[in-house]
Amino acid sequence: MTDAERKNLVLGEGPRVWLEKEDGEAISKIVRGEIAKEVEALLERGEMVRGDGEGEIWARVDGGRLRL
Repeated sequence: MTDAERKNLVLGEGPRVWLEKEDGEAISKIVRGEIAKEVEALLERGEMVRGDGEGEIWARVDGGRLRL
């Protein structure tokens, strides 16, 4: 075990792994898809609302709105 690996374990971090570009892109695509699903669920429940501008989303906060 290297010093860097030991330091990561002490800090509670897992081992670092280098991804191939294709693997990283695939993981990013999955993450983006899951975030989109979660945002759509929040919109359906009314916890977030779409604004007038493209990509504009607001969160409902204590009767008002907070721009995200």
